[in-house]
Amino acid sequence: MHTPLAPHPNSSPQALVSPPKLVPIDKLLPPGFMQRHSRFRDVNHMLGASGLSSDLLMETDSTSRQPWDSFIRLSTNFSDWAAMLSEARGEWIMRRIGVFIDA
Repeated sequence: MHTPLAPHPNSSPQALVSPPKLVPIDKLLPPGFMQRHSRFRDVNHMLGASGLSSDLLMETDSTSRQPWDSFIRLSTNFSDWAAMLSEARGEWIMRRIGVFIDA
């Protein structure tokens, strides 16, 4: 499973028209992130514990995604999946530029 990341606004014009980079979900949500922000040791354990289809991770319709958002709200320190992804993207970018967050 991958989630898209938008190109940096200062990227070259070519980068702005190229498709977004897809990041594997286990790289976006590494064990350190999961352990800091949830009761799960990694994203696979969170998915298994949810009992929900992993297809919900890519769902854009908020009504269809509601069961996943509820699970995220109850089992992490985020209000919903979008908030969790937003934090994860920020941390992923920091790791990519050499600012290490995970212990």
